[in-house]
Amino acid sequence: MDGGRVFSSQSAADRYNGRVLATLPGKNISLDATDRGAAEITSQSVAPAGLKLRVGVRVLCLKNVDARLRIGAVGHIGAFDYRRNAAGQIVDVGIVVEFSATHNAGADRAPFTYTFATALSDQNTFSERGAERVQIPLRLAYATSPAQLQAEVRW
Repeated sequence: MDGGRVFSSQSAADRYNGRVLATLPGKNISLDATDRGAAEITSQSVAPAGLKLRVGVRVLCLKNVDARLRIGAVGHIGAFDYRRNAAGQIVDVGIVVEFSATHNAGADRAPFTYTFATALSDQNTFSERGAERVQIPLRLAYATSPAQLQAEVRW
């Protein structure tokens, strides 16, 4: 992770990320994970149980999504795309993330935009030892933990 602070635990990093988020202008959207299986396994997921985002915040990608978007890529929230059904109810939120060339490795270093859907998908499912956490594969990127850094290197 480029330019972020490293804390001894992910919970300390999450507290710092929350403090940074509170200082930024704008309105939060909150995304709660859905867990299936043993709580002791899902609680260890790399994906956060709860995630607060707002336009402009810095985020870290937690999964290999495609050839360009890899674990550890850093970007910022560009917009929220609220998708509605015929009755006008919100059925999904597209999280539009702008990734820059300076924060991402690989041969193709051109900036690009990727939209994460909040709807259930393989992209949003983190599975381990028979348990699952469903959450968009993002985390605030102002601070992290050594365990998170190892996960980024591993992938």
